[in-house]
Amino acid sequence: AFYVNQIGNSSSNGGTSGAGYLIWTSASQNGGHYSTSTGKFTAPVAGWYKMQTTYLADDSYSVTGTVSINVNGSVKIRSYFSDTGNKYLSATASGVVYMNANDYAQAQAPVGKYTSFSGFLIG
Repeated sequence: AFYVNQIGNSSSNGGTSGAGYLIWTSASQNGGHYSTSTGKFTAPVAGWYKMQTTYLADDSYSVTGTVSINVNGSVKIRSYFSDTGNKYLSATASGVVYMNANDYAQAQAPVGKYTSFSGFLIG
């Protein structure tokens, strides 16, 4: 299990239109399978995993886009949002994915004010 969050601007390793893979520099986790240098969670065993990422933009942002959880670079869970500015906006992508041992998952979103990413093995 792991949980990472960022208050303030989260860092991103690129992407298009400001939507890149999010990277958090500290993590609460059991097992050390989330990398704070790459932003990747690597599945230690095959099974079903509950994954969630959240995104919050404050009233200084005006963004439209998606938040997603990608496994091995492919989108598996996605949520769309649209904000015209001057208000807070929250989006969450949450679901269950099957991962083989050594598959990796990453959260992708525009760089935002408050972001989180978490996951755990269901079985």
